[in-house]
Amino acid sequence: MATGVKPGSRLQSRMPQEYGEKYQDHLLEQYKLYVQTSQQVSEKRQNSNNYLLTLNSSLVTLFVVFLSTLATTAGMHCYRPPD
Repeated sequence: MATGVKPGSRLQSRMPQEYGEKYQDHLLEQYKLYVQTSQQVSEKRQNSNNYLLTLNSSLVTLFVVFLSTLATTAGMHCYRPPD
């Protein structure tokens, strides 16, 4: 580790004094970009989850309808308790 460098500052290549007067503005823009990107990733994940949930629900529904139709044509009926 270089002399005079704090442990957490290794992520930044320059200190604010070395960077110049636009340091805070550029740092804020980087933060805004980071937040926007993380929101987009979250939205993509949510959309993907919604798609897969819809697909799985549709497949289960089709499977149940198929089994119900198969049972009806084969003469098998669901058990119904006497009235």
